[in-house]
Amino acid sequence: MNKDKAITLTISAVVVILAIAVAIGGNFLINKYQDKIKEFDKKEKTTTTTTTTTKTTTTKTSKSSKAPQEFQTYMKNTQVKIKSNWQPPADEKSGQVIMSYKINRNGELESFKILKSSGSQKLDESAVNSLKKSSPFEPLPKDFKGDDIDVQFTFDYNVKKSD
Repeated sequence: MNKDKAITLTISAVVVILAIAVAIGGNFLINKYQDKIKEFDKKEKTTTTTTTTTKTTTTKTSKSSKAPQEFQTYMKNTQVKIKSNWQPPADEKSGQVIMSYKINRNGELESFKILKSSGSQKLDESAVNSLKKSSPFEPLPKDFKGDDIDVQFTFDYNVKKSD
């Protein structure tokens, strides 16, 4: 047999032996850690998706003809600010917090209260904290005729589990 053919056969034999060793070793590892693999697969299949939504309802409106668009922009900016400051807790159940609050002409938060609790102290506190962090707001629009505005704000926290 020539030298090149002997080297090729030796390399081929080594490759086959390595492949068998990897297969046996892999099989050994799978058997040894089978319970952990099943547990990991189960965790990977169960995912939790959380969505948060907010909704604003005003209970006073401006009487100016120019104000509706300006007022809508004001309320949208307020909603965006509160939502950006909301950090709901990582919870295993969905919940909804409905709050009312009052903003004075200068944009300061005058008062607030929870109208409907989520049933979770952590979720309720996160809603209150987002409101406090958002204050002060922009001053009320110039064409707004009142001294303050009452707002109702809904925080929705939805947890969806899928298998």
